[in-house]
Amino acid sequence: MLAETQTAGRGRLGRQWLDVAGGSVLCSVLFRPELPIERWQIFGWLVALSARDACEDVAGVEVSCKWPNDLEAGGRKVAGLLAEVVPPSGSERAALVVGVGINCNWPADWPPPAADGSAEIIARATSLDRVAGRRVERDAVAERLLERIAQRHAVLAGSAGGSSSLASEYRRNLATIGRQVRVDLGDETVTGTALDVDDEGRLLVDVGACIRTLAAGDVVHVR
Repeated sequence: MLAETQTAGRGRLGRQWLDVAGGSVLCSVLFRPELPIERWQIFGWLVALSARDACEDVAGVEVSCKWPNDLEAGGRKVAGLLAEVVPPSGSERAALVVGVGINCNWPADWPPPAADGSAEIIARATSLDRVAGRRVERDAVAERLLERIAQRHAVLAGSAGGSSSLASEYRRNLATIGRQVRVDLGDETVTGTALDVDDEGRLLVDVGACIRTLAAGDVVHVR
């Protein structure tokens, strides 16, 4: 089921997620992984790569992943993900819900200047139609997204090497690796070269004196 709009959308750290009614793919995907919980980030990567495919296949827009949970087109955010663990309940084991929002079509006057957070959105985000120069069929993006999620999940569940293959694909499509980055951790800022992402989804940053291992943070690609 797709949402037409969100009245309480949010991203990382409780940030507001603004959308225009009918202009975005807004959905959540439920997984009940059998992998150890420290490997569950692989499902976020699965959804990110599938969203990337949907954007490229339907809109013809080249999209790259940005650590930890964004997709960018031309250096501007076009989609975001948020993963949350659902504790076990009764006979049901713990689950993972991965929410995804893809900006498909924005009116010329979007986002509204008076809205909270609009200045940051204008500075850092965009939509598929603005990059492609044409209207993008939102339902086609959603359909392709779900198709690719199902295909990748089948490979992940049915192959002993599925997890490693998916992790390698994510790393190949992660624009953060090899970049000079500035990572805001809330109580400090880390600046250095992003070297890799480990199997638990943590970013490895060479800060000169040592290599920092970061589990989360807001990343700016400096160059």
